[in-house]
Parts: sequence; C-alpha cells; structure tokens
Amino acid sequence: MVKRRVSSGEKAKDRESWKNIFKGLFDMIQKQQRQIESFVRERKSLEKRIKSLHERWAFDVNLLQDHISQMKRDMKVKDMVRYVGDEHGVISVLKHEKDIAFLVLPYHISAKSLTGKVLIAYESGLIILWDILEAQVVVVRGDKVLELKNGASVNLNTIGEQR
Repeated sequence: MVKRRVSSGEKAKDRESWKNIFKGLFDMIQKQQRQIESFVRERKSLEKRIKSLHERWAFDVNLLQDHISQMKRDMKVKDMVRYVGDEHGVISVLKHEKDIAFLVLPYHISAKSLTGKVLIAYESGLIILWDILEAQVVVVRGDKVLELKNGASVNLNTIGEQR
C-alpha cells in the first residue's frame, strides 16, 4: 500500500475546512444556548403569571365560598322570620327561637313594603295566608266566618279553599 504525500497547501486547506465546520457547529451550539436561555426566561415568566392567576382564582373561590356561606346563614334567618298581620292592617315581625315558639320583635312594617305572602291571624281563630303579589287569598284555616265591626259577617268558605 502506498501512502500519498499531502502537501502543506492541502493541509492548510483541510485545516481551514475543519475550522469552518467547527465554527459552524460552535455558532449553532451558541444559538441553541441562547434559545434555551430565552425559553428558561419565558418559562419563569409564565410560571409567575400562572402562580399569580392561581392565587387570584383561589382568592375568588374563597370569596365566593364566604358569600355562599353568608347567603346560607341569611336564608336560615329568613326562614325563621314570619310576618303576621292583624285586622287593622298592622303587620308584626315574628322570629322563631329555639326555646321560644315565636318572639314578637318590637317593630311593625307597612304591607306596601312586603313581597310574597302574609299570614293574617284574627282573634276568632281565623287564619288567612294572603299572597301580596297576586292580591288574593292562598289558604284560609279556622272559623271561616269573619265578623266585621259594623256587625256584618263574611263567609270565607266561598273564597279561601286551599288551592
């Protein structure tokens, strides 16, 4: 086998060619390094943004849970309050207590400010559930004959049968 002699000019060309290849590889690696560093910065930025959004959403969830709890407490209180009217149009507010059947609260309200239903109780034992919005009797219980102050009487059997 015969070895071929390489001239110094060819060696210089080969070195230059390899130098260009290594420079290209080095430049490519540097570019990839800059891209990786950029991706790391973007990842950290996104991480901060996601953490911030998570904290905000967690705060919103806690706020909504507190609001729901408050609404549940308000509904319990609302369920324990009843409006009772008398034949003079005075509506009293009754609150149900654990130890006491009903506690009459020390204030009265106008029927005009109510919406929903009002329970009207008469001395004779007559009880009427009145729908304020529909302006009609829902249920009548007790003595169905109402004695008016002028001596006349009204038979409620014709109006208030349970619907």
